[in-house]
Amino acid sequence: AYGVAVSEHGVTLTLMLLRRIPEYMENVRQHIWRGDLPVKTLTGSRITVLGTGDIGSNYAKRVRGFEPEKIIGVNRSGKVREEGIFDEIIPQDRLDEVLPETDILFMALPGTRDTLKLLDERRIALLPESAIVVNVGRGNSIDQAALVKALNEGRIAAAGLDVFEEQPLFPQSPLWEMPTVYITPHTTPQVPDRDGRSIEIIRENARRFEAGEPLMNLMRKSDMMSGEGHTSGFAAAMNANMKPNPQIIKMLEKHLGKRGWTDPSEWM
Repeated sequence: AYGVAVSEHGVTLTLMLLRRIPEYMENVRQHIWRGDLPVKTLTGSRITVLGTGDIGSNYAKRVRGFEPEKIIGVNRSGKVREEGIFDEIIPQDRLDEVLPETDILFMALPGTRDTLKLLDERRIALLPESAIVVNVGRGNSIDQAALVKALNEGRIAAAGLDVFEEQPLFPQSPLWEMPTVYITPHTTPQVPDRDGRSIEIIRENARRFEAGEPLMNLMRKSDMMSGEGHTSGFAAAMNANMKPNPQIIKMLEKHLGKRGWTDPSEWM
């Protein structure tokens, strides 16, 4: 449901950082006419996509048209889900090998135990000083304090962030004032026709289940961690005493027709 819109947002952040739009915007606000900031291009770039699910794969498809040198996908298993999207896919335990040769690190990870602060101070230090980091997945997949330190010291070039360790981002965060950081306030869930897209995924999975085909977007029990203590997101929903939600019922009636929806198994 989110792949297209969120990946487009990721491409937007990537281009803004490569073309140094945040810095140019600040110059414009101060009425400074300066056009000599060195910029970069996606063409010939080495891109590492951390998380090769719906969002990461859609991002790779879209940046492919800019003719990067290589697009490497990183996931838990190193398995290829669909041919032709990435030049290479490697397992997460080999991430350290590709970071030193990464110009653009795009992160679209879920919030799990395996991804908590995956990009920590040690791994940030492996990136080239010219690298940019774009995160549209989960804020806790980055050690935010280590990222701020690296940006302040010029050990990476820039960051585009839609998600943060704590949200809303607190007003005293140094990220607000950093000229090489572009912030959006977790705008990626604002997907056109999100409900309709979600229902289509459910329909397709129902068809696949009946046909004995592999299902889309499978999750492990360990994926049910979103927020510390499993207190938010999918984990909270699965651990709660679920009751029919009027908004969910309205969505289901819109796409699947009116009915009682009294059995929780019908609307979970």
